[in-house]
Amino acid sequence: MAVLGDEGAEAEAKRFADGLAEPHSLVCPVDPGHPEQALPKIMQTIMDHGSFRTLYVTSPNAVFSSRMQRNVVYDLALFRGVQVVEDGTRIDPGKHHRLLREGTELFAVLRIRDNATVVEESRSRAHARKTAAELHSQGYSFREIAAVLDEEAIPTSSGRGKWSASAVAKLLSSKPEDDR
Repeated sequence: MAVLGDEGAEAEAKRFADGLAEPHSLVCPVDPGHPEQALPKIMQTIMDHGSFRTLYVTSPNAVFSSRMQRNVVYDLALFRGVQVVEDGTRIDPGKHHRLLREGTELFAVLRIRDNATVVEESRSRAHARKTAAELHSQGYSFREIAAVLDEEAIPTSSGRGKWSASAVAKLLSSKPEDDR
């Protein structure tokens, strides 16, 4: 359990943990003002490592600089399956995720608009061919090239699915005129 808060937060969190059916084996107090334990670092730990089951926050007004910062931290934690407890009360995940959901919806709408009006060079078939040719000349296998194209979110020829070794081989064997 990661504990964010002012003095007494750790003791309060331990009392909460002791009341659980499956108590936490470790209660880790975090000072959000400390440069090594700033909120971005804590969020990275929650997002990347999955080492916390619970984020316990006391005195949220002292921990977060704004309500928006608080909501973003809670949304990200809940999104990763970390329960959030504020001053002894569990935050209902059904009432959160609003920021992430709305942000994702906005991103999707903007992508659809862009795809309908503007062709991005970095997502074009020509860019995919150039990237694949460069990687192939460096000794990358077709499977490795496919992984790179997927990481860069370059759409396949059909615009659906993921890149495969055979799709990369077909891309490299085709001519640029075939793109039209």
